[in-house]
Amino acid sequence: MIWYQLVHQFFQHRIRRLSGDPFCPWCRTTPKAMEYFLLQCSRLLSQHTALRSRLSALAITTLDLPTTLLAASGVHLS
Repeated sequence: MIWYQLVHQFFQHRIRRLSGDPFCPWCRTTPKAMEYFLLQCSRLLSQHTALRSRLSALAITTLDLPTTLLAASGVHLS
């Protein structure tokens, strides 16, 4: 969980540095967030499809980002 928090904080810092605007640079209505970019932003639909396909191949069925990232790294919550 600590690894997720570090990555999340770094990513949040990096996407906010792209512009001073706190919203998605494409839709301009949704706040910038890692989960939004990785799973929801319509501009990145083809990447979302590829990510979901790869997660499915790894038998990861949940799209809850913290759980998914932990499972992909070999950590399984019980």
